[in-house]
Amino acid sequence: MSGNTILCKCLVCLNQNISGVIVSFSTFYRHRKNQQEFLDVEETNIIYDEQTMEDIQQDIYQEEQTMEDIQQDIYQEENEDLQENQLDI
Repeated sequence: MSGNTILCKCLVCLNQNISGVIVSFSTFYRHRKNQQEFLDVEETNIIYDEQTMEDIQQDIYQEEQTMEDIQQDIYQEENEDLQENQLDI
């Protein structure tokens, strides 16, 4: 049987024994496949999280730009009012 076994260090086996567990080749390949599927899902989640962060940063930037535009408009209006008042005097 030792020729048909291999040391598995997948997450499940490492939870059972820190050094890994000796399993059959079929069990090893099944564990490997399951772990790869798990890692693919985690990678997808990470990519989604990165995209979400980029979207949030873009939203913040746009809001800052909008606030700057509003402040500039207010400044221009105040400046126009001041000039009109000076002309009236």
